[in-house]
Amino acid sequence: MAWCVEATPIIPPKCEPVFDCIASLWRYPQTLTAAWILFGSLTGHRYGKAAPTQRTRMIAFNEFFETEPTDPGLKSALHSEHLKLSRMKAERQTYWRLGPASQPAGFIGVEQYGAVAVLRSILVTPDYKDQGYGAGLISLAAGKLRHAGVREIWAVTESAKSFFEHLGWKVRDDGDVPEPVRHVPIADGTDAEGAIYMSTRLA
Repeated sequence: MAWCVEATPIIPPKCEPVFDCIASLWRYPQTLTAAWILFGSLTGHRYGKAAPTQRTRMIAFNEFFETEPTDPGLKSALHSEHLKLSRMKAERQTYWRLGPASQPAGFIGVEQYGAVAVLRSILVTPDYKDQGYGAGLISLAAGKLRHAGVREIWAVTESAKSFFEHLGWKVRDDGDVPEPVRHVPIADGTDAEGAIYMSTRLA
């Protein structure tokens, strides 16, 4: 996104920190996502829906930990969604958990091929569904992957097209798909043929 400024507005010195904060949120979408989810947790809003009267423990975004495929919470989350661990090479797979092991909000798994990463699984536990934690997991993982040298994240999906489009991901033509992504099985273990390829670029 390009901005064209013809005249520099005069901002009172006392207001500069406020404008700097707003500019920071605009430049870094993952910060805006985290701020939105924090707002929802504090106010009880769930993307326009009223939250239950008795809310679960709020998960802070510094509670994002790398974990192992043997994590009991991950296995339980996969089982509840009738999914299995993806068939990934151990040296390429990374899983993260959002929240403490005793009460995780969700998990996300990726595999990395140099500057390209493939989103393999994203799971939000039942108590934290419909609160924006799915978007938060992707945003947090993107930050980690960016530091690891990843410049583009891909997903192979059959049913989550609208979810990824809401986050700004784009549907890609088959000819644009990197070779490693072509051989990635989708979540239920079937081949990716016929599924939709989507991606997002990391700044």
